[in-house]
Amino acid sequence: MNEEDKVLETIGVDEAAVLVAEARREVTQTTQAIAELCLLAGCPDRAAEFIAAGKSQADVRRALIDARAAQSDAADIRSTITVDAGTQSLDRPETSLIVAAVKKLTAGRRSIQQRN
Repeated sequence: MNEEDKVLETIGVDEAAVLVAEARREVTQTTQAIAELCLLAGCPDRAAEFIAAGKSQADVRRALIDARAAQSDAADIRSTITVDAGTQSLDRPETSLIVAAVKKLTAGRRSIQQRN
């Protein structure tokens, strides 16, 4: 009898059931993690593809990152700064939205204080 036969003989039905339950739990956790990775990456439809191929979480993560990088490389970012950018005068704070909001808030408080 070789070692494999001895191991097979020593595993009882209860032990086999425990091993099967652990394997099922592991598969369920892996498939759930893959589905979540795909959902977070914005392509939940690819989860079935990865699960059917027997990919690990690390393989899926790498494939999704590579796909995102390829997509990013395909879309050029164009940033144009105009000649007069940053040269606008800030000498007039009354045109500031923040100053306008503060004036509005303080005006409302003044009217409440005058009523009292």
